[in-house]
Amino acid sequence: MLKWVDSIPRFFLFSCLLIPFVGSVAEAGGRSLSGSWSTRQAVPYLQQLGGEEPDLFYTELVWTLTEDGNGLISGFSDFVAFDAEGTEVSSGQLKLVGSRFGRSFAMAQGDLSQSGDTGMTFQCTLRGSKRTVCLGTSTGSLSPLGLRLILTRTDD
Repeated sequence: MLKWVDSIPRFFLFSCLLIPFVGSVAEAGGRSLSGSWSTRQAVPYLQQLGGEEPDLFYTELVWTLTEDGNGLISGFSDFVAFDAEGTEVSSGQLKLVGSRFGRSFAMAQGDLSQSGDTGMTFQCTLRGSKRTVCLGTSTGSLSPLGLRLILTRTDD
């Protein structure tokens, strides 16, 4: 009986040390967002350029992100955009900044260093450690634009 009683404090000590660790990993949503994330294929989006109906376009992109210990995110987005016929209409690299809480994070995308204008905002939710779903809308001087991204971690 004494052996069992002696093991109780060790069990509680181990539990007390383990619970905060498990809680912090769950609160942070698991793995860091740091790394490369990309669309697996061209993603459709609508942009209202004028006229009555929005125009259909497609984009392929790669996000390269760095997340610090406070859940603050920085990085850049390499993108290529195509019209409905598959002709490239634009490409480039834009800066990303954002923040994360648990499995949710928000990103602002644009040429933030020079003009101060944000081009897009994204509300994202992690779906496991290798996939995230993001809803994006245009802001600032961009014409109305909306898209849904499914990004997959590519640096594993």
